[in-house]
Amino acid sequence: MEIYRILSDFFAVPGLFCLFLGTLWWLAGQGAFRGANYVWGNALRLLTFQQAKPYKPKENKGRATRPLLITGAVLLAAAGIFAGLYYS
Repeated sequence: MEIYRILSDFFAVPGLFCLFLGTLWWLAGQGAFRGANYVWGNALRLLTFQQAKPYKPKENKGRATRPLLITGAVLLAAAGIFAGLYYS
């Protein structure tokens, strides 16, 4: 049944995208990219002959990543079901 393979691919790609994006947003909310953001921002300011800004910690925006992660997991589960139907 070719339709199961197509449905598996249809659900797998957005599921992986949602999980990847949700994980990145969660990591950014935890502060994983603050150092890189500060360094690259100051490098760009120096290249444009502006004065570098001192480091000032930003508040956590608290993005809601849980719905994105749950959506990705549900889509991947559907992809797994259709892949199982295709290979059985």
